[in-house]
Amino acid sequence: GQGSFYNGKPMRVSAVKELSEAVLSVEVGLSRDQEKLRVIAENIKIFIPLAQGIRSVGACAMDMALIALGGSDAYYQFGPHAWDMAAGDILIREAGGVVIDPSG
Repeated sequence: GQGSFYNGKPMRVSAVKELSEAVLSVEVGLSRDQEKLRVIAENIKIFIPLAQGIRSVGACAMDMALIALGGSDAYYQFGPHAWDMAAGDILIREAGGVVIDPSG
């Protein structure tokens, strides 16, 4: 890789390693399936007391760009599509971060 850049300056992910110190970005997504929304709400409810803060900027790619810039420390979304994450995946990896899919 060549790195990821913003306004000509290298992007670097945050050095935060502990969830208690982390700002977590979350998105609900477009699905209005009641069961999916219940699972999302339950997961967010679990994270609220564990993280330093929770934020949502409204789009997967924007959340992931924020992580690559070091402005957020982790990202959670239930069921994003590959095209939602493709650009953000490259930005984060090139900025020294890791992207995983817990479901494999």
